[in-house]
Amino acid sequence: MSVNACRLNYRADIIIRMIHDVPEEREVGLSCFPVNINYSSRQKRLLEDYGFRCDCDRCIVESSWSKGEGDESEVMERDGRFRR
Repeated sequence: MSVNACRLNYRADIIIRMIHDVPEEREVGLSCFPVNINYSSRQKRLLEDYGFRCDCDRCIVESSWSKGEGDESEVMERDGRFRR
């Protein structure tokens, strides 16, 4: 399943927003973690807490990155596109 929605906590409410149009009858997929948690940390926590490895589109892409490349925010920071 692909992530196609995001969850927003707003005071006592939880709001689900679609990231893009989703065809009727398609599942709504939410990420288990905030978007800034890197691939290896997400996989470790999923395996330890829930007993599975994620193979969503994002994880498939990030699993193919070289180990020295780091997560997306580190790459963006190194390239000057992102500052914390």
